[in-house]
Amino acid sequence: MMPAEEAVQFGLINKVVPADQVMAECEKYAKIICSNGPIAVQAAKEAALLTYNMGWGEAFSTEAVIAERVFKTDDAAEGPRAFAEKREPVYQGK
Repeated sequence: MMPAEEAVQFGLINKVVPADQVMAECEKYAKIICSNGPIAVQAAKEAALLTYNMGWGEAFSTEAVIAERVFKTDDAAEGPRAFAEKREPVYQGK
């Protein structure tokens, strides 16, 4: 078992918060995740689940296949377009 502070130093977790602040902090992260395109979020989850027990090479290859699929979507173009137009992206899940 590793102390939480050490896990932060290794980059295994983002931060340590008191127990009474855990839900509020989780909600902040959930809002950030939900602000991203649904296809990208689903692909990140898929990649994490598929590559969990893989070696580095196989994991990178698998993630590259998933990323290529995501980059071909309309949502992938919407993010940079919205940024360039200084507006919030409107993702369609396509």
